[in-house]
Amino acid sequence: MNEYPIVSVIMPTYNGAAFIKESIRAVLNQTFRDFELVIINDASSDDTSKVIRGFPDPRIIYLENKTNRGTSFARNKGLKIAKGKYIAYCDHDDIYYPGHLKALLNFLEKNKDLALAGSDYLFEKMGSRRTIRRISDIRLLEVSCIFLPSTVMHLKACLDKAGLFSDDPVLKKNASAEDWDLWLRISDHYKLGRLRQVLTKIVIHDSNRSKEANLFHSYVHIIKKRFKKIHAGSRNMALGYIRDNIMYIARVTFCQKISKKELLGFARFFYKFFKNFYTTYFLGGSFFCSGDFVKAERTLKEALRYTAHESDIRATDLNNAKSLLTRALFHLVMEDVDIVIKRKKTSIENEKILSVSSRA
Repeated sequence: MNEYPIVSVIMPTYNGAAFIKESIRAVLNQTFRDFELVIINDASSDDTSKVIRGFPDPRIIYLENKTNRGTSFARNKGLKIAKGKYIAYCDHDDIYYPGHLKALLNFLEKNKDLALAGSDYLFEKMGSRRTIRRISDIRLLEVSCIFLPSTVMHLKACLDKAGLFSDDPVLKKNASAEDWDLWLRISDHYKLGRLRQVLTKIVIHDSNRSKEANLFHSYVHIIKKRFKKIHAGSRNMALGYIRDNIMYIARVTFCQKISKKELLGFARFFYKFFKNFYTTYFLGGSFFCSGDFVKAERTLKEALRYTAHESDIRATDLNNAKSLLTRALFHLVMEDVDIVIKRKKTSIENEKILSVSSRA
């Protein structure tokens, strides 16, 4: 190995003894050989250290934290001592396919305008079928973490402007989305690309650190922070962000198992900045999902009134709003029907009681 390898692979681990052996072996077996593997043990309490020390490969640089500091701290510790021109990441339970590093490196070398690239991957959830996840549109990065760490390679130099992984307390508490936060900051300064090739297997199991609820709390935090930054720079860009992204954000939000307070709070966040078709639709849809069909009807009708003077509303978005309003009206009708039926039943029961009383 050269004194300064071309690629540094960063692998944080915490209690990964059951998985990390296969992950390390997959990295060491790459067809591209000029790399270093920086493993950061974040104070594991199992046999992780023993497993790592079982690989006598000079390309491995092994670091240990005395106390558990979290994934961002561990990755940053590796980044600070990494010697490679390019940085790749591999979580301790993900698997590189043999051509992973070579393919991403070649892609970046051929596309000099890119600072970061991410690949497609095989998604495997323990006990269920495997599926291939492909990056459909790079623009979705604004509203979704389309790049998982183990699918990414980037120039180390781009961190000079973007910074390292965030120690944001919300992201640390929820143990998720710190990678998305960094990709967004890199995208503020550099161009990103996608490699349409499956290079990694991402494994989801019971020991994974990120839980669904935590992921959504981090999602909301990132979206709010991103929007505030855009709004501070340009009101028009903020309006464009809402027009381009709010329907996707709404769909993601409406699928979550969260409280009515959380649901309406997220929708009202955008509504307080701008009152237009898109923000009002999000609020109306939130009322609908929380079961308040009276407010949903009123708010969705308000959203549709904006169509008279907003010319940039997409036809599909308008149809979605009309469809949701129809569903809200249907629920209101059914509620009225239920009230009538209940009153009828009560009336019949009262008549029976009066009949029995009169005969007595």
